[in-house]
Amino acid sequence: MGLERRLGLRDEETLLSVVRRAPVTMVLPLGLAALLLFAPVVLLVPLLRLGWYGQAVIAVSLVAAIAIGLRAVLNRQASFLAVTDQRIILVRQYGTFDRHVTELPYSRIQRVSYRVKGFYATLFRYGSLVVESAGGDDPLTVELVPYPARVQDLINQLQSGRQDGFGDLLQAVSRLDARQLALLKAEVDRSSKHLSPDTRS
Repeated sequence: MGLERRLGLRDEETLLSVVRRAPVTMVLPLGLAALLLFAPVVLLVPLLRLGWYGQAVIAVSLVAAIAIGLRAVLNRQASFLAVTDQRIILVRQYGTFDRHVTELPYSRIQRVSYRVKGFYATLFRYGSLVVESAGGDDPLTVELVPYPARVQDLINQLQSGRQDGFGDLLQAVSRLDARQLALLKAEVDRSSKHLSPDTRS
């Protein structure tokens, strides 16, 4: 519920999926953080023999490890692609006070494609997703997406459902109360009686 509130979803809008960068891409920054964290422990005795120089190295190494690890984890949590039943929302967190949010309704999506490039991307099944919009705007590119073909299929299915208008009709009908539904049914019955036999078939 907190994420839905942060995204500013409408009352009738449903959050279907949240896509974050592939977990395997966290191996390098977290591995570097672990190396900086445990290297001073392994070299503790030689570093302590250096006096305050060694203590400074230990302190800098620990602070760098914590900063790199926290930044990697927080950036992965804060940057994501949200897929709702009405639009896609891309949230990019570049720093503590630098957040960029782009949204694209399905009516403006022209084409969705993906690319898996490289040995590791193929092995661990992640790639980039490109969403092109009508009107000549720059394509929306999302990097390091896990299983991009699945995300592409989901967006294409939602887009086709929105384009045929049936999804909008169902949502509109679902919001009617009992009195409005009765009026709608009466109007449909009245209209169908006035149709000619050829039109009804």
